[in-house]
Amino acid sequence: MLQTTRREKLKKLAEDFNLDLIVLFRLETKGLTCKKNDLDIAIRCIKNSKKECSEKWDMGLIKAINEIFNNSRIHTYQIENADPFLLFEIAYDGVPIYESAPENYAAFQAWALDKFKKAEATLKQAMQSL
Repeated sequence: MLQTTRREKLKKLAEDFNLDLIVLFRLETKGLTCKKNDLDIAIRCIKNSKKECSEKWDMGLIKAINEIFNNSRIHTYQIENADPFLLFEIAYDGVPIYESAPENYAAFQAWALDKFKKAEATLKQAMQSL
């Protein structure tokens, strides 16, 4: 579980950078945490502020996340720009560490699964035509 101070920092980060969802996935969710491991974090901007979020991405978001997680080796992904296969991984293995509303992660999982199934069907069709 996240420490209370880390939760508070994540909430402030989300407010400062217009995020409605932050998800920890891959190694961290599988209990393989140690200082040498990478952290994989997916973030989603509030729908009506994507342009502002993209601008802020370059203006300190990564640095702020690094500070919250004690400068671990962090890979940050914008959910809006992720391919369907990465979205599936985030939805399947992820653990929400910040949600602006309790249903955000569940709604994201449904959306990601839908995108994955469509991409998977397209890929299967392409493979069959080869």
